[in-house]
Amino acid sequence: MLRLGIKIKLMILVMAVALPLFAASLYHELEELNRARSAAQKWTLHQAHMISADVDTFLNGGEQILIALSENPAIKDQDWERCKAILSSLKMKYPYYENIFAIDREGWIHCSAVKQDKPAYAGDRSYFQKVMKSGRFTLGDVQIGRITKKPVVVIAYPVRDSSGSQIGMVGSAVSLLRLQELFNHLELTGNAAVTLLDRKGRIIASTAEPETDVLKDVSEESWFKEIVKNGSGIFE
Repeated sequence: MLRLGIKIKLMILVMAVALPLFAASLYHELEELNRARSAAQKWTLHQAHMISADVDTFLNGGEQILIALSENPAIKDQDWERCKAILSSLKMKYPYYENIFAIDREGWIHCSAVKQDKPAYAGDRSYFQKVMKSGRFTLGDVQIGRITKKPVVVIAYPVRDSSGSQIGMVGSAVSLLRLQELFNHLELTGNAAVTLLDRKGRIIASTAEPETDVLKDVSEESWFKEIVKNGSGIFE
């Protein structure tokens, strides 16, 4: 018969008592982890919905401004000197906009709130092509403004003459550096951060990234590909 020393017997006794306690503790920790993960997922989804609503509200407000401008006599008559004075005054009231401008049907910016030495061409920009094709309010791609030289996204609306023919468009260049201010009311805790991306995987605004990372391309990141693949949801 195998005889065990007193130390070994005590060790076996301790293990016999400790293992159930360890198992119970591990179970408790896993339960806490699952609860924490579930809470984090709910918080993330809630914040995402809030940000989405804020962006929609911001864009809807911009659309209303452009609709009013499209009916302004100076813009409808393409009186560019009067137009410049109107847009320059308007821009001071809306710091989110790097520029407000009017374009003719050929794609030339003749009227800009930001001073320009000569008309700038925007006929190749996505927002111009979308508006001229659809005749509706549109949101362009993230880009560097040709007049402001700053990262912006343009919202645009068609301008029509008295007969209803489309003669151009009005647009606002939304500052990506100022867009981050939409996140200021969010209650972020710990190391939480919010990053807004465009559909091409470029950073539009972020509470974590420096301003120099605006327009940074993260389209090759696995998490971004997962978001694009699934369309919506929570990803770890």
